[in-house]
Order: sequence, then C-alpha cells, then structure tokens
Amino acid sequence: MVTNWYFYINRRDKAHEWKCQPEKFLSPELELHEILVGASSLLIVSILSGFVACYALNGGKGLTIYYGWNEYGWLWFALQFVAIFVYQDYTTYWVHRIFHWPWLYRNFHKLHHTYKQPTAFSVTASHPVEIIFTQLVMLVPIVTVPIHWAPFYVVVVYAYCHGILGHSGVNFKSFWWQPWQPDTIFHDNHHQYFHVNFGFNIYYWDILHGTYRQKDRVYSESIFYGQGKGLAEVSEEVLLSDMVERNLENPQAYRNSFHRYKLDEHDMAKFVVNNKVKTN
Repeated sequence: MVTNWYFYINRRDKAHEWKCQPEKFLSPELELHEILVGASSLLIVSILSGFVACYALNGGKGLTIYYGWNEYGWLWFALQFVAIFVYQDYTTYWVHRIFHWPWLYRNFHKLHHTYKQPTAFSVTASHPVEIIFTQLVMLVPIVTVPIHWAPFYVVVVYAYCHGILGHSGVNFKSFWWQPWQPDTIFHDNHHQYFHVNFGFNIYYWDILHGTYRQKDRVYSESIFYGQGKGLAEVSEEVLLSDMVERNLENPQAYRNSFHRYKLDEHDMAKFVVNNKVKTN
C-alpha cells in the first residue's frame, strides 16, 4: 500500500525514474480487479493458514512442527533456514512453471497474467486453485521432517515480502548480501513476456533449466515452455512486436542502467541473414 502510494500516486509523473515499464500502467479497472482478486485469494489462503496454525497449537497430530529451541540441536535449527528456503523456492519454481503449461495456463494461471504491468497488489491476485495448491506444497515440510516454527515463519515472511517487491513494478535492486535474489525487473519481465523467468527468490533455477531470459530469444504469451524462439524462427511481424516490447523496458531497472536485452541494428542484420539461410 505504501509502495503504491509513494510511487504510483506521488511520483507517477516521474515513472522513467522508478518504473520497470514506465510507458505502461494498468487501467483503473484492472487496478480494482487485481485488488479484488488478490483480496479474495488472500482471504482463502488466510483461512487455510489459520486452520493449520490452530490445529498445530492444539496438538497437531501428524505435524512435525516443534517449539523447543534446542529440541533437535542448534545445528539443525540453523540449517533449517537454508533447507526450508531452498525447498520452498525450488518447488514453487516448478509449480509456477507447470502452471504455465498450455492447459493449466489458460484455465488457471492466465488470470494472474491479466496484469502485464504488475503492482504490489498483483502478488496474491491468482486463481484460488493455483494459490491453494502452491500453499499446500509449501506446507509439506511441516508434515515430513522436524521443523521449528521460527525458521519456517521467517522464510515465509521473507518470500512474501519479496513477492510484493517482485510484483511492484518498481526498479528495486537486491542487496549485496542477496546474490541469489533477482532484481524486480526479473519478474517484471515474466509478466511482460509471460513464459520465461519462472523463479522467485533464486534465479539460478531458471539458469539451470534453461528458462532464463536470453537476448537472442523471442518470448510471448503464445510461445510456451520458457525457452522462447530464436530470432530467425519468428516472423518479421512478431520480431518487430518484440522490439516494441523491449523498448518499453526501463534501462534503469537493470544493473548499471544497461538494457542488455535491447536489439540493435547488428541484431536485426543477423536476423535477416539467418532468415535468408533458412529460406534457401
């Protein structure tokens, strides 16, 4: 709420200084839509979380949550922060990527991509089926291995806070002590180009699985599976449309204000040569 007021209202006329897509804003109708959808989905998962918390505090038969600080040793207590973080982030990468498969995308996840220029309110604006499934996957550790409530809580809060920042549309950069954490533009690219950059708090998953955005690839809502198409694999019309999208990105959202995905004349020449080779 504070982020939206400070940037989207107070500094709206200076969008080129702070916005990932400075030329584009959600319409008032879509802003209201994302707030209503987000509030509804948040209510649903809050009820689910409240039920689990109440059950845990009343004995929680079958749950593996514990409360004594040194009940399983200090080493395991410390390692849980990393283990829970890696587990939750890697599984949500795959849940997110799977929901980008054509049928699941069109029937569930497409709702979240209604917001091509996301704001902080977009973070929970997802289909109830998707957001419930994602939360259930995140809860798996508390029924499988001994988990202290504190590391679990800290990781969930960290992930949610960065989810808000990642959807904010504001060109926030990660801190020096977060080498794993992508800048806001990473997920903003995901909303702008749809099927690419599926990770949340660890962008290495995308590098590992080949779904990290590449300069020589074209991405759109109709190109599925996260690897896009080569410049020579698309029509000139699609390529020109992609170039327009790239020009809508704010160079200041990238490190050193360098827009590393911008296509220049050399890239266009390479496209023409490749096309000639392809057609001969």
